[in-house]
Formats: sequence, C-alpha cells, structure tokens
Amino acid sequence: MAPSQKNKGIGGIIRNSSGGWMVGFHNQTHCHNNTMSEIEAFLTGLHIAFTHNLFPLEVETDSLEILQFLENSPPTYSSIIMSCRSMLKKLGNPTVRHNFRQANMVADVLSNIGAKLTMTNQPHILLSPPEAVKDYLKPDLGGVLSNKLILWSTCNKLARFGNLSVLSSTSTDVMVNL
Repeated sequence: MAPSQKNKGIGGIIRNSSGGWMVGFHNQTHCHNNTMSEIEAFLTGLHIAFTHNLFPLEVETDSLEILQFLENSPPTYSSIIMSCRSMLKKLGNPTVRHNFRQANMVADVLSNIGAKLTMTNQPHILLSPPEAVKDYLKPDLGGVLSNKLILWSTCNKLARFGNLSVLSSTSTDVMVNL
C-alpha cells in the first residue's frame, strides 16, 4: 500500500467530571489527510456523547484547526463542520477548548489502535479502557507535568481557544504545564 493510501485511525475518550473513563471509541478511517481524520474523530465523539446522553459536557481537542474551523470553516470542510456545529447545538452548545496533545495521549493511542482495525460503519465503543491505554490514563487524569516555552502570539491564540494550561500561566516567558 502506498504511504498516501495508508489507513488512519480515529479515537477519543469521554470522561466524567473527575476525569475517569466513561466511554471511549476507535475506528479505522480512509480520510485523505490528518485534518479530516481529526474532524471525523471530533464529530464521532459528539455523536457518541449525544447517543449515550452524556451531557452537559465540555469538549477538548488538540486540534487548533477544528477550533478555527468551528468559527469560520473553509469550503473544503464546510459540510462536516456544519455537522459538528449542529451536533454541538444538540448537546446544548458546550464549551469547546484546546488542550495539548501531550495531555491527551489516551485519544492518540486509541486512534493508533483504530488504524489497525477493519473499517466498519460504526466506531468500536469501549465501555472500559483497553489494556493499551491503561498506562496513559493516570498521567492524563492528573495532568502531565512538563514545561514548554511558547511565543506570546501562540499563547494568545491558545488562550483564545480556552487552553487551561496557558490560562494558568502568568510568567512573561510562558512555561506551560502539560
């Protein structure tokens, strides 16, 4: 299989207010690019939250593109972004904010598992965490302590999209806890 035709996976997790596992999902996708895979995972998570009546909720994503597209979608993604907006409305317009990828390794591991699966029309729903993610649950839950030096312009953009790690920083050299 050519690298451009490599199957991608999607994955995500819905946590309770204490950060504990409620439901996870993964699936294979044939999206042509990472942006479309991220959007598909985002929409799938919203559908699962709605189907399982898991709201009110707050939504976090490590994709700044999704957050920007929710405000102003390019024509390429307008249809699926419109579906995301519609689903968010059905869920009561929850807060959608940015989180660093390092702080959500569980979703990353789930998407890697999804890439290895046989594609189905419905995502694989996980009512308990698979073994592959158990080592990542606790660090995700408590926050991964790490420092990251970022530009003020980047900090402002992340703060605009609700990144709580950035918002809690007050230093002129912004060190972000991940």
